[in-house]
Amino acid sequence: MEFQDLLEAMKGRPWPRSGGPSGGVEQTVQIMLHLAEAERRSLAAEVAALVRAHTRWWQEDTPRPKASESATAVAVAGTLTVARLPGALRRLSVDAPSRRARQAVVTGIVQVLQARGLIDDPRLAAELVRRVRDWDRWDSGRWYFELAREVLLRQPGPPPVEVAYVQLWLQDHRQVEADLRARPQWSALVMEALASRGTGQLLDGPDLRALLIRLTGDRPPGRPALLERSELLDACIGALQSTDRKVDLHGLLALHEQLNPSLDEVHSRVGQYVSLIAGAPAFVATVAQQRLRALDEVGRLDASVVEQATTAVLVRPEKGLFRAQLSWLRPALRRPGSVVPESVAPGAGVLESVVPGAGAPGAGAPGEGMPAFVVPESLILAVAVGLGHPDPALQKQVLNLLIPYAADLSAPARAELAVAVGAIAPDLRPLAAALTGGEHSPPALEAAPLPAPPPAVQPAQSLELFADAEILAEELAIFYQRWDSNGQVDFPQVERFLAGLVAFSWQDPERLQAALDPMMKRMTWLPEGPPQPQLPGRDEFVRYTSVLDLLVLCLRSVRALAAGPPELRRQPEVAPEELFHLENKHGVRAGDVILRRVAEVGAGILWSPVPVLLATPSTDEGVLEAAHLLSRLGLVEAAGCRPWPDDLRQAYLRVRPADRGPVLEAVRRVAGEQSASGLAALGSAGSRTSLQLWTRQTRYAVHYFDKNESRSDLLAVLHPTHSAELPQPWARLWRLPMPGAKMFFYDTAWLSCWPAILPFDREVTAAHLHRELAELNRGADEVVLAHARVPGPIGPAGLLLYCRALDSARAETRVAAAEALAVLLGRDELDSPALGHLLGRLAVERQVKLNRVVDALRGLGEAGAWPTVWAILASALPQCLPAPAGEPLARLADVVALAVEAAQHTQATGELLGHCPVDGLAEVAARKSASRLRTEARRLSGILAEANKGPADPAGLPGLAIGQV
Repeated sequence: MEFQDLLEAMKGRPWPRSGGPSGGVEQTVQIMLHLAEAERRSLAAEVAALVRAHTRWWQEDTPRPKASESATAVAVAGTLTVARLPGALRRLSVDAPSRRARQAVVTGIVQVLQARGLIDDPRLAAELVRRVRDWDRWDSGRWYFELAREVLLRQPGPPPVEVAYVQLWLQDHRQVEADLRARPQWSALVMEALASRGTGQLLDGPDLRALLIRLTGDRPPGRPALLERSELLDACIGALQSTDRKVDLHGLLALHEQLNPSLDEVHSRVGQYVSLIAGAPAFVATVAQQRLRALDEVGRLDASVVEQATTAVLVRPEKGLFRAQLSWLRPALRRPGSVVPESVAPGAGVLESVVPGAGAPGAGAPGEGMPAFVVPESLILAVAVGLGHPDPALQKQVLNLLIPYAADLSAPARAELAVAVGAIAPDLRPLAAALTGGEHSPPALEAAPLPAPPPAVQPAQSLELFADAEILAEELAIFYQRWDSNGQVDFPQVERFLAGLVAFSWQDPERLQAALDPMMKRMTWLPEGPPQPQLPGRDEFVRYTSVLDLLVLCLRSVRALAAGPPELRRQPEVAPEELFHLENKHGVRAGDVILRRVAEVGAGILWSPVPVLLATPSTDEGVLEAAHLLSRLGLVEAAGCRPWPDDLRQAYLRVRPADRGPVLEAVRRVAGEQSASGLAALGSAGSRTSLQLWTRQTRYAVHYFDKNESRSDLLAVLHPTHSAELPQPWARLWRLPMPGAKMFFYDTAWLSCWPAILPFDREVTAAHLHRELAELNRGADEVVLAHARVPGPIGPAGLLLYCRALDSARAETRVAAAEALAVLLGRDELDSPALGHLLGRLAVERQVKLNRVVDALRGLGEAGAWPTVWAILASALPQCLPAPAGEPLARLADVVALAVEAAQHTQATGELLGHCPVDGLAEVAARKSASRLRTEARRLSGILAEANKGPADPAGLPGLAIGQV
């Protein structure tokens, strides 16, 4: 059969899948092997068209080819050039039913490439390897990876390093060993792959690690090992230095531990291990610390390296690493000559100390003129870095480690130590005085520094509207290019967009359309027709929930308005009440109000135009000045228009309650008595907030069995206090019952706009927001700050919202929660005892993690609000402290330590700490078993006793400082 006949058969009839594993590949290979070069060139275009048909069969104008993609791949190898061949093969998806069939396809292509003399072309190998993808591990792409491997094996030079190819290659262990034996230079692929993202995750399994370890010891006769152990160890440590993904670090660390480097190998890589201590995650730094410590214990670690490791560890916040370094230093400082270079002589910036039993062997007894050990002062100063750790208990351990060497310090070293002790806790200053000897005492030891006052609250910024249509179009184009579907909506930006589109479409729609046209041409997905008014029974606008989709409604209306006759542009075709209709859907709450209003704007621009948008706020906090609304109502009245109902309701609710009287009179004149009565009912709406425990059953799988577990959450519930009937969906704002068996979440991208719906009733929006906050992947920080910046009273729902934010798993949300509390504090709107009481309740019910709350509150204190932090913790601790025989909460010692820090700063400001002791503190301080919780409780008891000028606690314990415990 001639190739032309074969090609016609391939295109004209279904390929027989039951014709054996080769699927017609063998016949195609035989024709390709005997094809003349001129025939190849003449058939190249037709084969390329067949490849395109295989990838475009789903299009209406392209029929699905009936040819086999396996035979098509062989035809590609036999006709196309080197430049086009890899791309064409990549576009094919050969669904081989078995490994045998896949191997038949690869073998046939290799035979054809060999016959054409292309198999040795390095460009072909490089392009095939470059186009390998992660998903080629599956059947439809596996053939392409195996083809790239076969071609690469026939290349004489070093292989190209492509991450996807190498990681797929490493997954077949038998294949890796066979290829390394055939091509020893491929060992470079293994070394380069270790630093690639995702390779460490492959090493998490024991099989690949065992293979690499075995290959380091496999030495063929007269040849080096397939993998050099030193190179593999260097690559592993280098990958640990450069990788920050924990899933990769676990596998790399397991490989390092399985290699188990000797002391000689660690000694030659000291600098790399020090860098791991300084910058790697704690579990990696711990391993590096242990390796260096083992080297130091045999006297093979230079003093300068010990200093570097000490400084690197003691500046880190991890307490486990810190304690391990101190335990390393205690024997190291007393080891004879173990940390001093031979070039350092006694008296040259070192300390000579005599310790009983520590003399060097053969050096004579202590006290006979020979020092027991010699310690460089630079190492002492490196240890003093640990005095800056925020945990006072660790500060105490550093002081106790340094005090034996204080008497022999030189004057410059003593001065540096005096500066270092400036950051210690106030109750450690007597202990620190023994270290400094009273000389060079820093101001921190004489008088505690007063904390800075809380930052001033920035006033609300006025919302500047767009000056012309061109600026609006430019800002919209930037928004379209940078739009993030997962981010929160920028509330001021969206309000400016809506106001500009409404105003400019009324003034000059042709100019607005001309400015928007370049951007709209790039929106190839933009529907052609105009949006239709939302009549009952239609559901067009309900589907649009993203800000981009809702702005597109406005753009479609502008385009249709500009294309219409000029004399009809300002004539309403649909009544404002008919622009939007939405049936009562379950679960849709505050987000429904926003979607209704934006969709109303999208339809109203075309079907019921108005000269100005009423609800555009005057400030970025969502407040609308009554004078601005009265002016806009005058423009609507002068134009002979009727205001859009949802726009009017939102505008009215954004006006201060005391200024709404004149607004009602203007609405009565412009929109009628019915609209004014409806607004008056909205203004009188209110609700009462209560916190209730929501308990539900959750089911999850454990070892193929379903397990039910009861889970409880504290939720805010709204009970309406008004009797007037309100329009939907506005009425649902003030009614928020307990959820059923499952809680639904909607419209989370618009949460940052929810506080501006009711800027003077923050309790209502807080009750809605706190249920949605946990479902946010990003943007919770913006939501919390937006809620804090609007005016209005704060009650239980608002406090619960901030407690949830303080407990967020995302650090940026916790920082935003502290900033939000600072905003409330600056406005004198924060009830600190109530917030602390609620935090204590949530902690006892295991609904917050105390370590997260401690970090956030410490940030608030460092901003200058330590008295507020003390007031919060003083109210939370009585609930959190355990009974005399009870088990304490996890991380409760951190909370008490923060309370100590807050009390010390509050006492320094001269403010009273309160004359009543913290309930339960005395019982914890009187515990017999030593623990950090007892230590911190005794410190707090001593501070309160000193502040209140009374006994430390009813149990008769004196006010002990941490150095005396």
